[in-house]
Amino acid sequence: MNLQTAVLATLATVMMIGLGFLRHPSRATRLWALAFLLAMLATFGQIAATVSEMELVRVACVGVILAGPPLIWSGVRAAFGKSSMAWIGLVLGASSAVLLVALAGSDGYILGFRLAFAASAVFAALTAAELIGSPQRGLGMLLPLTIISVIFPMLALANIVIALRAVVEGADDLTATQTVNVLGMPVYLVCAIVSLLYLASAAESDDGKRGARRLPRLTLADRLTRAQARNEATWSLLYINLDDVVDIRLAVGDAAFEQVIQRFTSDVRSAFPTEADIEFRSDTTALVLLTRPEATIRANVRSMLNAISSMDAEQPLSVQLAASVGWVTTATSGYDLDELVRVASAAAVDARLAGGDRWVRVGDATRAVR
Repeated sequence: MNLQTAVLATLATVMMIGLGFLRHPSRATRLWALAFLLAMLATFGQIAATVSEMELVRVACVGVILAGPPLIWSGVRAAFGKSSMAWIGLVLGASSAVLLVALAGSDGYILGFRLAFAASAVFAALTAAELIGSPQRGLGMLLPLTIISVIFPMLALANIVIALRAVVEGADDLTATQTVNVLGMPVYLVCAIVSLLYLASAAESDDGKRGARRLPRLTLADRLTRAQARNEATWSLLYINLDDVVDIRLAVGDAAFEQVIQRFTSDVRSAFPTEADIEFRSDTTALVLLTRPEATIRANVRSMLNAISSMDAEQPLSVQLAASVGWVTTATSGYDLDELVRVASAAAVDARLAGGDRWVRVGDATRAVR
């Protein structure tokens, strides 16, 4: 690992901590800052270990770097209001380091490295899938990370092909792979920092004021458990997502975006009956669980969309807001909260891709516009 890459990793870490985490503190920016910090420490660790001829430390640092893609994937999921599963990246980095140290100097080291590299590449592919399938997929500033996250698994696949060819020819080495890694890591760092800093502005804030707007997940899960025990199949879960949040934040600025959040929260709360359970997964994503006739829920959703998109003389914002809604019922998708959220969020993405300002009801062929 050369000094230029280490310096670039340091700059990326400083930028993510200073412009990402400190300016927009959230689970997402915390995970991204950790990913860059580990990359910086590991790159300098490799340089120091190479100079000091400490081979075990060098290969351990190689394993630690592989935690980066899964941590970035976890942060992207957190930014989109999903469970981050951050432990996966830490486990992968630690296990890769232990594996490579255990195999250092043996014939199995090359195979161990290729397996660890392939495991890390899987999460790069998952990152690309999250970005492509997200409501923000059309944002040009997300393209660098999306593209490099597609290239990463292609390199892993090429590694596998090289390994298979080596088996046939009876010889294998990591020269080509290590060369690609040295050249590719700076590119990955640049692409990641550009896209993630852009996405950080829409990440969920963890401060107390916003946290107070969220209800515990247990509220929804417990409600569904009791509904299942009583065989009540009339419950509906709505996944409500404010459209184009990154573009809106860039257009109006941080201060005015707080007004957007307040208005979105108020419009969601006022559109549904008081007995509806409402949980804000993030500042711009809400879950609503209620039991009402279909016609009543349609009227509630239509009223909410009208309120969100309305513009009046007292509104200080120069942009028109819109939301996309995914609607799923326990009759069609069961009572498991995670499954209902998964199905409803996919329906909300469909509504967004259809133009936004509408809902998609799972099992219903129509994409209703308000």
